[in-house]
Amino acid sequence: MSGQATPVVDDVPRLPETGDAARSSGPSSHYCTTQDSPAVAHTLVGHPHA
Repeated sequence: MSGQATPVVDDVPRLPETGDAARSSGPSSHYCTTQDSPAVAHTLVGHPHA
């Protein structure tokens, strides 16, 4: 992973520190923005069991 990505959940930016993780529920509005340069990150999507 490289660069800096800022998760935004329900229009509120969450400024991450090194080692942080972000989590959001499916119904919430969520996306990531990058700062001055591109960022590379890993995304994991989980589905709860019924």
